[in-house]
Amino acid sequence: TMRAQNVTWSNDNKARREAVAKAKAEVEELRSTNAAVVAQASTLEERVAIMQEKLSMPADIIHDLLSVAGSTIVVIADDSTSMNLDVEDSDLGPGTTRWNELRHMLSQLVSMLLVIDHSEFHLKFLNEPSSDWHIIRSEDDLATCFAYKQRAFGETPLVRNLQMTNSGYGKREDAETFVLVVTDGVPTDVPLTASGLEPSAAQKVEVIRKELSGRHHHGGRIYYNFIMCTDDAEVSGLYNSVVDPVFGCDCTNDFKTERALCATKGNDINMNKFLAKCILGGKFTRKYDNLNEKKVVVCCGAACTVS
Repeated sequence: TMRAQNVTWSNDNKARREAVAKAKAEVEELRSTNAAVVAQASTLEERVAIMQEKLSMPADIIHDLLSVAGSTIVVIADDSTSMNLDVEDSDLGPGTTRWNELRHMLSQLVSMLLVIDHSEFHLKFLNEPSSDWHIIRSEDDLATCFAYKQRAFGETPLVRNLQMTNSGYGKREDAETFVLVVTDGVPTDVPLTASGLEPSAAQKVEVIRKELSGRHHHGGRIYYNFIMCTDDAEVSGLYNSVVDPVFGCDCTNDFKTERALCATKGNDINMNKFLAKCILGGKFTRKYDNLNEKKVVVCCGAACTVS
């Protein structure tokens, strides 16, 4: 009986030792998992801090940009003849054209995307064939594109280009697409009216609105920002009143005008903040619209507005 009892105690002790060992192993595994999570979070915080310093942007905008990692960014660039017009008081100096400012903006976009580890964007000029899409991964890629386009030439066939992006050009399954349309005018590829007359500017922009309103039938999750590179108040006003209200769309002035508008509300923006607004404005419309409408402050890590 004593021997049997000793065997029972021995088995019980062995079972307890195994249970203790298992519990210790589970604790160690949990500790290791938590350490990895903490290390990853620390690395992300460090990355964000580095990006903040390089881009001179607040953490909340950096996080917004990182939240769309893996998305497709498409730039539809206006290469109509009017893009050769001079820009009055350009930040780039006298003799600067709209075409020069477009080239500079795209160069800055390349630099910003490299900092946030977004590998590329797709570039399409309005007057090039539908097959001519450029993949821009570096400043050299951009320089090659513009080496063959020293000057802009052509019309403004916006509608057919929007039809391509609405159909999901460059869109990967389950990925969002952000389309930046940089233009200085209304579309020229709009049919004549029923009376055989040239449509008015308002009628032409209305065609854009209809194209954008129907894009969700092609899968959705395609966001637009129309960036105006013109001093024509009528054209800018039409886009703002007709296109801007469409869900998932935003309209933005050129950098100089946008910076001045933001300054009147107490918000300071640099080129990188401007480009972030151009990318994110269609998705986070209210937040980025507020930059030129209300004072924006950051509290609890989020951007809040003060009237």
